[in-house]
Amino acid sequence: MSSGHVKVLSCGDVQGKFVQLVKRVKAINEKSGPFEMLLCVGEFFGPNEEENERVTSGHIEFPIPTYILGE
Repeated sequence: MSSGHVKVLSCGDVQGKFVQLVKRVKAINEKSGPFEMLLCVGEFFGPNEEENERVTSGHIEFPIPTYILGE
């Protein structure tokens, strides 16, 4: 972005709903982006350890750089 501004997308508790988050981020990024990054605050991981592992191992990829600022 030539103006020196950074567009940041943020979200609250994800609670392990990673597929839903990826779909929503893609849609928002297409409509209002591009965004430089996604900041997730609150409870990111859910009770399903297999789904959590898919995220931490990279099997579920996020469309923009994603940073977790919570649990």
